[in-house]
Amino acid sequence: MKDHQIARTPLILRAFRLKGRLLLPLLIKVKLKGKNHIPRDRPYIMISNHLSWIDPFIYLSWLPRNHHLLFVSEVHGLTNKAWKRKMMNLVGNPVIAYDRFNERQRISTLKGIMRALNAQQVVGIFPEGRTGRGENDMYPWYTGAFVIAKKMNVPILPIAISGSHRLQWRKPIVAQIGPVQYCAENESSDEFALRMHRMIKEMMPDYPGEGILPGDWPAFTELCLDGRLPAEDSREPIYTSERR
Repeated sequence: MKDHQIARTPLILRAFRLKGRLLLPLLIKVKLKGKNHIPRDRPYIMISNHLSWIDPFIYLSWLPRNHHLLFVSEVHGLTNKAWKRKMMNLVGNPVIAYDRFNERQRISTLKGIMRALNAQQVVGIFPEGRTGRGENDMYPWYTGAFVIAKKMNVPILPIAISGSHRLQWRKPIVAQIGPVQYCAENESSDEFALRMHRMIKEMMPDYPGEGILPGDWPAFTELCLDGRLPAEDSREPIYTSERR
């Protein structure tokens, strides 16, 4: 893929991202490190570990607002509540939703991601396919992002986030952005996924600490974990880090 200017964010989503940038700091303290690694002249796939539903809103609010960012999400957790559907519609529905149980939808989603990248948009993917077990712990990864990155020669922008699994008022959350990575010519998509998995693990920020008041916000924490896939869910990912 040739380098081009990244597609600009639609006005409604840009307005939401501005509001998020203003309002979220009232609830949490976000520190984004390594912003110099964010590409400004080409589309890319952003990957990250996934601790709660607040993660994509953090990225939408803190990553460059002029980048048209779309997230890939399981329909299972995205549409299980009316408030989620309303919120997605309110912000211009910046999501490519899919049902992993539906093979036709999985293929359609891959094509949708490729269309978005060809349109110079940025695609955000959480390779675990669900919210994680907890801080510094990741589920096995799926390789769809890396298959596309290799096929289209699109760079991967890795981000490791820490502190968002349990939420408290003014709790610090740290996201470390790493340098973009391309799949090497002699590297398979599985090998690329393994390399990026290791990179995210090495980049993972130390737990940033607690909020300014003792105790969690259990209702807010559960709200941001609502709809997550169960830990005992045994669907086999395409790629599992433990295999190698």
